[in-house]
Amino acid sequence: MLIECTNCHSRYRLDESRLNEGEARFKCSKCGELVVVGKAGQAAPGEDKSMNEKKRIIVADDTAFFRAMLSDMLTEAGYEVITANDGEEAFTKIKHELPNVDLLLLDMLMPKMDGFQLIEQLRKGAMGKNLPILALSGVFKSESDREHMKSLGVSGYIDKDTPPEQILNRVKMLLSPEG
Repeated sequence: MLIECTNCHSRYRLDESRLNEGEARFKCSKCGELVVVGKAGQAAPGEDKSMNEKKRIIVADDTAFFRAMLSDMLTEAGYEVITANDGEEAFTKIKHELPNVDLLLLDMLMPKMDGFQLIEQLRKGAMGKNLPILALSGVFKSESDREHMKSLGVSGYIDKDTPPEQILNRVKMLLSPEG
């Protein structure tokens, strides 16, 4: 069966024996997007991006383990996740996806363009001015670092030592502040 990533449109051949109870889930090797496929090679009911109201989150982190952990956790919680390996890739994906991005989880220390530079670039554009950003860092922990992030318009800060369930709770609070 030939399938296509709904994000980057890369094509893959899927062995139909991988279909478990009528669907298969895998991550695109090119863009990291979660792809859900039904028996007929179509997106499974309720999983097609154009047919649902899932919140879209971009996770930008240069640490593969942390990026995968956040992506898996958020996907399991029902969010649509797009990942980026560095600041430049994150900026490109955000520009491509706006205004259809609900939150950016941003590591502040990355190669090519750090989180501070990325935020400054985003805030220059009309569509990036109001994008909620949850800053993540294991390095920038001081009060002055947090004040600088706040001055750039970051919606919140989380230390990378924070337990995953607390990160998920913070994401939920940012995406649905009324509930």
